[in-house]
Amino acid sequence: MSDLNQTSIVGRFTQDPIFKKTPSGKSVCSFSIAVNDGYGDKESVAFVNCECWNKTAEFVAKYLKKGNRVGISGKIKQDRWTDTDGKNRSVIKIVALNVQGLEPRIEGKSMEVQPAQEPSQFEDTNPFDDNEMPF
Repeated sequence: MSDLNQTSIVGRFTQDPIFKKTPSGKSVCSFSIAVNDGYGDKESVAFVNCECWNKTAEFVAKYLKKGNRVGISGKIKQDRWTDTDGKNRSVIKIVALNVQGLEPRIEGKSMEVQPAQEPSQFEDTNPFDDNEMPF
């Protein structure tokens, strides 16, 4: 039985998104958002790495930039690898399935992209091949 893996988060882009194409032609976009919590002396900031694929990646690359406030929903993913020194490394990120710009509309375009299919409709719930990671 699979556990529930769903998250929603609101924050601001810490830098412009990085857009790339995989060798097979799929679009992928990586970015980081800053999420503020608390207030006054108790305020803290968490920096969250995110990535999105296909039409969502194209939307993010075209319409969003550093400083934009966004709402993201998706799933948590952990990438693991061994570095050149033989040390095991890992990073946790959000794979964004829905990205909504929370700034005013740009040129009459809606600032929201839904995935083409709900994750449960994919034959494989992983919308990409890990071997196609361009970074």
